[in-house]
Amino acid sequence: MSQLNQLFIRNSDILTTNMDGEVVMMDVDQGFYFSLSSGVGATIWSVLEKPTTIVQIITKICKKYDTTPEDCGDDIEGFVQELHAKQLVKVATA
Repeated sequence: MSQLNQLFIRNSDILTTNMDGEVVMMDVDQGFYFSLSSGVGATIWSVLEKPTTIVQIITKICKKYDTTPEDCGDDIEGFVQELHAKQLVKVATA
């Protein structure tokens, strides 16, 4: 299955809150802290509250930020892959 059409969702074990316009996340098991400033990263994090494909994320970002898949697609795919590598999101089952 192409990763673009694979469903991703937030890892429910990650504690998340909004502080001063930033999304702050804590992986209690590993003792890591992460933050996303308001903007595209925070929007992607919000979208990942429900099972979502990278293609769906790209579509939402393009609409919200008036851009094209050609301009943002690779960056969004890389960002979701980075979130997955850090275990902040996981592959969702349909």
